[in-house]
Amino acid sequence: MSSRLARLAALLVLVATGPAGPAQARASDEDAFTARLDAELPGMMKRLGVPGLSVALMEDGELAWSKGYGLADVAARTPMTAGTIFQMASVSKAVTAACVLRLVDEGLIDLDAPVETYLTRWHLPPSDFDPDGVTIRRLLGHTAGLSLHGYPGLDPARPLPSLEESLSGDTGGAGDVRLVRPPGEAFMYSGGGYTLLTLVVEEVTGRDYCEVVDEKVLRPLGMTSSGYCLAPGGSPRMATAYDAHGRPLPWYRFGGIGCCGLASTAPDLARLAAALVNGPDGEPPGRGVLAPGTVALMMEPQAPITEGIARLAGDAIGLGWFLETLPGGERLVSHGGDNRGWHVLVALLPERRAGLVVAANGDAGMMLRYTHLLRWWLESRGATLPRLCRVERTVTWTAVALAAALGLVFLLAGWRLVTSFLGGRRRWGWVRRPALLAGKSLLAAVAVVLVGVWWQAIYPIQGILSPFTAPWLAAAITLCGLLMFTAAVSRKAG
Repeated sequence: MSSRLARLAALLVLVATGPAGPAQARASDEDAFTARLDAELPGMMKRLGVPGLSVALMEDGELAWSKGYGLADVAARTPMTAGTIFQMASVSKAVTAACVLRLVDEGLIDLDAPVETYLTRWHLPPSDFDPDGVTIRRLLGHTAGLSLHGYPGLDPARPLPSLEESLSGDTGGAGDVRLVRPPGEAFMYSGGGYTLLTLVVEEVTGRDYCEVVDEKVLRPLGMTSSGYCLAPGGSPRMATAYDAHGRPLPWYRFGGIGCCGLASTAPDLARLAAALVNGPDGEPPGRGVLAPGTVALMMEPQAPITEGIARLAGDAIGLGWFLETLPGGERLVSHGGDNRGWHVLVALLPERRAGLVVAANGDAGMMLRYTHLLRWWLESRGATLPRLCRVERTVTWTAVALAAALGLVFLLAGWRLVTSFLGGRRRWGWVRRPALLAGKSLLAAVAVVLVGVWWQAIYPIQGILSPFTAPWLAAAITLCGLLMFTAAVSRKAG
């Protein structure tokens, strides 16, 4: 009788509560991810020397959660909060793309018109290629064949150059914008192309870019803490940036503001990501800023990414976003941003109407957003990992195996070498036999070259892709190089 009552009670509970629905499952995903952040992220940041991180989540097409970790300013001990303002670096391009496409929807810009159609204040320099091929669509999708990958930033104390001056080369050493490849031939990332789009916005509206983007994109999406013309010290909520050694950096400024000059918060960028999918109450993508068809166009591949390190960002480029088809077929839409001292990531799973935003105010956090936060977020949702995370994992395990092997070699050979010196069987000096001298000299040269190439060329890459294993592998390679050099410049006694 008691077992029947127990089954009846269980049935009543099931009827009353119902099975776990999608909303409950998504809440569980979010809870698992945020719990992991709280448990593991502070210690990880301390080990790597990351000053602060701000993280935000978008669920069901709206901002769902946000939190700051660490410090916004180390000297003042200002805590990082969800409302802390960062430089958003190249994520600025996603907002600029939305602004340009809003003007396309309004009929002020033709997506496939040559950019020269709209230019009066500046023109593309003469080149061997047809400037009519440089269209608005190709500028948005980095296929226009333009130079100038990115900008280092300008001293905040100096006057900011105009858009025309920036396009002509007043860029702090980054060069000017010119046509260097046949338009439409292939993907070639160009921050300068987005500076040109910034000028187009001003040309077709007759207004300052900062005012236009605020009116057309930022305010309608509720991005009230965002703007392109925030001066250094313009808000008490602005974070301080730090280099890889923890030294504070200036708030560098950019003449090409539409390329990399956005100041914003993690929650505001989550609102931007939310506008790309249906809202919580069935609001269509675009949220009145863009037509739903225009949003779909932003996430359509314009060209494959087949060259260089950009392949780690995605398979293809859309209009203002990088696109990747994950193993299993799910889409990941994303854009990263990297200014000196600032590293940002916006990632979106459009079919799940979910997104992640990570912003770091230190160069030490450059890869943490990918190696752990993006990976943890995707794993919490049962999603497969993108190429960059898979490459990082391969690099990490390869580094661990190599460090272990080199460490074993050092322990065995090093112990033998040390005991030979202590026992008087070996002493410093070159061998006198010519046949051995050439081999010893080669060994010494190899040791010097190995350590030199590692520290100058490989370590910076290893430090970016796998910051946790880089010090161990660096120690193993350096010690083995020292062991080889010691063996080369010593000889048997007698």
